[in-house]
Amino acid sequence: MKKFEPKDYYGQDFKSIHEDGTIFSDLIIENCQFQSCSFVQTKWHRCKFEDCVFDRCDFSLAEFNKSSFVNVALTHSKMMSIDWTKLNIPFSLELKCEQCILDHSIFYGLNMKNSHIVESSAKHVIFEEADLSSATLIGSDFEQTRFHNTNLSGSNFSKASNYSIDYQYNSIKKAIFSLPEAASLLTALGIILK
Repeated sequence: MKKFEPKDYYGQDFKSIHEDGTIFSDLIIENCQFQSCSFVQTKWHRCKFEDCVFDRCDFSLAEFNKSSFVNVALTHSKMMSIDWTKLNIPFSLELKCEQCILDHSIFYGLNMKNSHIVESSAKHVIFEEADLSSATLIGSDFEQTRFHNTNLSGSNFSKASNYSIDYQYNSIKKAIFSLPEAASLLTALGIILK
């Protein structure tokens, strides 16, 4: 097992690293792959992740203060209870998540155009004031997730479930929805479907 030392990394592979609760500062991590690693409650200050892949990793309760994510892909990973607004601002966060858990996370006011949150759990998440235009949100679960003044134009919610989106307070022009879940969009009209 390779230990994750507090230094810059380029083009390296890491497997089964456990650094729960560790504090990292001013790191550059580029073109690296992480598999089955645990970074629960870690703190990342002014760190840069670029062109990295995380598979079956756990970043739950991590803090990314003034850090950045550029072209980072996550699969089968946990990113629970993260306040993404603490990332380096201004910036664009283009998430690429497949079969991940993002529950209880905050994306308030972030530019997330073209993000991919596919077949993932995004329960109790805050997307208020965010720009999710042209995002791919296929097959994800948005139970109790808040969309308000959110730009969802051109987003793909095919096979997504449990979302509650009021068209009066969100932009949904050319967004794609599938039945039967799309019927929930009519709730704001106060009508009853039979």
